[in-house]
Amino acid sequence: KVIGSYPRLGCEEIEKADVGTFEVLNHIYSLDKNYVYFKRKILTNEKPNNFRLAKGPYAVGALGTYWYGELFDSKNSKSFTAVEFNIDHLQNHYGLDSNNVYCRKKVLSQNPAKFKPFVKQGYFEDEANLYYINGGVCEKIEVDIR
Repeated sequence: KVIGSYPRLGCEEIEKADVGTFEVLNHIYSLDKNYVYFKRKILTNEKPNNFRLAKGPYAVGALGTYWYGELFDSKNSKSFTAVEFNIDHLQNHYGLDSNNVYCRKKVLSQNPAKFKPFVKQGYFEDEANLYYINGGVCEKIEVDIR
């Protein structure tokens, strides 16, 4: 048994955890030789040797891509990575694979090669659109930036 003491989780027992191999990846994901955990919950059928943190709330395993412990359909899990940025001292993230840009679990842009920060913090652009990402807000803004 492992007692979690990560500041955002508090102190809670993690059943079935192997103390000798237990490793905290970040404030929500951890693993040991047998299991991958989202907070205290075992991610069923996920294998520790195929699991990697992509940054923040994103992770990738043999079953696919995760956002806060929930699988979602990214088109290419093998190429998936996450980008971390700050707005008002708060960390925000978006994900990229070879096909799409994701905000949380939804496709935001289908042009990851051209997706980049815009002049104003929290705003991003690709060839044709402007986007805003902050906390729970992920939106395409209808403007012509060409």
